[in-house]
Amino acid sequence: MQGRRNFAGQCKIRHWNSRCLRSNRLAYPAPKGDPDAPLKALIFDSVFDEYRGAVAYVRVMEGTVREKDRIRFFSKGQEFQVEDVGILEMQRKRVGSLSAGDVGYIIANVKDVHDTKSWRHDYTCG
Repeated sequence: MQGRRNFAGQCKIRHWNSRCLRSNRLAYPAPKGDPDAPLKALIFDSVFDEYRGAVAYVRVMEGTVREKDRIRFFSKGQEFQVEDVGILEMQRKRVGSLSAGDVGYIIANVKDVHDTKSWRHDYTCG
């Protein structure tokens, strides 16, 4: 496994080819999670946008989140309606939904970025 990871790292320096793509697929397996399960997502960062409110950057562990869904943040138990869901490329790209294993952003009309933070240390993921 370590040899595969080293080769995958070298591919970043050289041009991409089919051998690099195959090695990355072997070194980094597809994410696991049930897209039909209740939503579980890890917020790994958030920023404040003056026009949209708090933007949470998430990795969806299980389930699917779509625009117009109602979500509850773990930290304060508040519910919000999802207004925008997408992925990050060079800019935000709206895709409409994120499923298990996806990484992207959620905008849910959260006016305080602290509402997206969890300060508890006794929680479990998964």
